[in-house]
Amino acid sequence: MRIINKNYLKYYAKAQTVQSVHSPFLYKLLIESIENVRMYNMLIDIEQLERSKEISFKTSVKHLGFIFHWLRILKPKSVLMNAYAPDELAWIVKRMKIEVLPIETTNSSELDDNAFAIVSYDYANSIEKLLNSKCANIFIVCIGISKPKYDELLKSFDYTVNMYDIHLLINRSDIKTNQHFTIIEHKRKLSDTGFFPK
Repeated sequence: MRIINKNYLKYYAKAQTVQSVHSPFLYKLLIESIENVRMYNMLIDIEQLERSKEISFKTSVKHLGFIFHWLRILKPKSVLMNAYAPDELAWIVKRMKIEVLPIETTNSSELDDNAFAIVSYDYANSIEKLLNSKCANIFIVCIGISKPKYDELLKSFDYTVNMYDIHLLINRSDIKTNQHFTIIEHKRKLSDTGFFPK
């Protein structure tokens, strides 16, 4: 019998599908990643790498697929990562011929106006450093962030997308009103989630 996770049930109760997103920028970004069923060579390579056990994956293949799409769409010149980033994240970024920069040692004045960061587990100092930079547009993928910390960060970002165990935190210079979304791929009956018997 599966144990019911109360945090997931709260998330599930609030979650909506991508169709509920108002922002054209976010809608396109999420449709192209969450609901994109096309097969890309990179996605096949990620699955093969996981099966080969060369790297012990800490991030799900599904989330790695989302990150691949966000990098593909936004085309950053470099990606900032903190010291706790799992090896598979750096593997994807380097495979896409994008430079990996450590958040801890990169001078914020060296960043261009568009910062793309993947922050894993040790989020507090990394996110604070990015917020203190002069970047006009910040796109942060957060993995392993606690619910209370995510709720606290809502005040500091124009757009946030909560997908339970992966989050997007976005600041853009062209945003007039803050928008926060809780997104799920597909709304299903609770019996389909495995929490309750059919």
